[in-house]
Amino acid sequence: MKRYVLLTVVLCITSLLNAQSDAFKAYAEFKESMFNEYNGFREKANRLYAEELKDSYGKYKALPAIPEPDDDLLPIVIDEEKLNEMNEDRVITIDEMLLWEKPLPQPLPISPIDEVPYPYGEENVPFEFYGTEASVRFNVSQGFSLETCDANCISAAWDRLSSSVYNNTLADCIAIRDTLQLCDWAYLNMLFAMAEACTRDKNSATMLAAYLYCQSGYQMRLGHDDNDELVLLYGSQHTIYDNSYFSFDGVMFYPFNAEGKELGVYDVSYPNETPMSLLLSKEQKLAVAMSEPRILASSRYPELIVSSCVNRNMIDFYASYPSSCINGNFMTRWAMYANAPMDASARASIYPAFAAALSDCNELEGVERLLNWVQTAFKYGYDNEVWGDDRAFFPEETLIYPFSDCEDRAILFSRLVRDLYDLDVALIFYPNHLATAVKFSCDVPGDCIMVGEERFVVCDPTNGSSPVGKTMIGKDNSEAIAIMLE
Repeated sequence: MKRYVLLTVVLCITSLLNAQSDAFKAYAEFKESMFNEYNGFREKANRLYAEELKDSYGKYKALPAIPEPDDDLLPIVIDEEKLNEMNEDRVITIDEMLLWEKPLPQPLPISPIDEVPYPYGEENVPFEFYGTEASVRFNVSQGFSLETCDANCISAAWDRLSSSVYNNTLADCIAIRDTLQLCDWAYLNMLFAMAEACTRDKNSATMLAAYLYCQSGYQMRLGHDDNDELVLLYGSQHTIYDNSYFSFDGVMFYPFNAEGKELGVYDVSYPNETPMSLLLSKEQKLAVAMSEPRILASSRYPELIVSSCVNRNMIDFYASYPSSCINGNFMTRWAMYANAPMDASARASIYPAFAAALSDCNELEGVERLLNWVQTAFKYGYDNEVWGDDRAFFPEETLIYPFSDCEDRAILFSRLVRDLYDLDVALIFYPNHLATAVKFSCDVPGDCIMVGEERFVVCDPTNGSSPVGKTMIGKDNSEAIAIMLE
């Protein structure tokens, strides 16, 4: 009887294992078929793309650049004796406001990238971008070069690049983007730095970078100028100021690191291509190279003194960042700067000093001290005089550059209040001036703006050393537009 029971158990286990084995085998076959289907789809898309390149060429004239608005205003410093004389609370309800839209996820390839294990001739090629070292696998033995920019040569180059030989390179590029949390602009710059390290001339580098950019899911077009220099045109979700552009299918395409009033362009679209977003929603994890300390002190609160250092690699990155806006509304550009997270190294440099100086303050006292620090620690300067044109700063740029104006201070102050007190902040736009307003969690007297049912108290980082709740003389809150921040 025991032998019969044991035999029955063995048969049951064997049957179960066979069933599991069949299930695993079926799953493996399904997974392989799906992978082949994905690979087949990408292979077909690239083959069709290469063919269409031969018949898509045309000459196009660039559309004129949209100039960046100039909103400089010399700050009005009111009589210091009157700064603490609070007006009767002036409550203004406004109807016009701009709401912030959260960015969409970054593009992905149209199918998973099937990496190639240990291909012959592949090496790790090192490169650097914005002071950050990286490397990718690249098949050096195969090499890659682009002889001319004519249609047949471009098509043949695309065919060659879309072979599995460059799959590992593409996989490594996407991995670097994700690991370093690179935004779309940083990723495009990284691709060009990598392509220049892997090739011998500018046209070959542009062709390689364009292929990898396209295969990563981004929208682009290839073109060339009269000197037979290849140009990548990247599609953008946002209007970029001071850059001429080309329009295809209602999308603005901007030449990357190139100019040209007229280009020959291969106008071919790729499946699921996505235009670049210039929203900077994540901290860029670039290598750290700290600046020299800069002492920044409040005039009213001597205990609030900060030794500021920032990552110079981030400053170089910000200097390259295109100034842009959403849906053609120039006021949205300030939100794009204000919503960018401050770099971790800058936070580590200044936030402990703030925490110590504000530890004994309630919410209003703390914001009051922050406001005075931003008002008095920096020297005011016209953008046109310092830079030659209007330019808004990311928060870290205000910390390192010797001059700042109203928009720069409003952006920095809004970042500090949100980070240190977790309070909602709105940028407040008046004609030729930018300030802020804070939604306190307690009752705070002074001028305020009602946005729906929410009360935002005016805080002007450029208005002399005025307190919370004081509107700059000559500015009418009933004419203001609230730009809501994250």
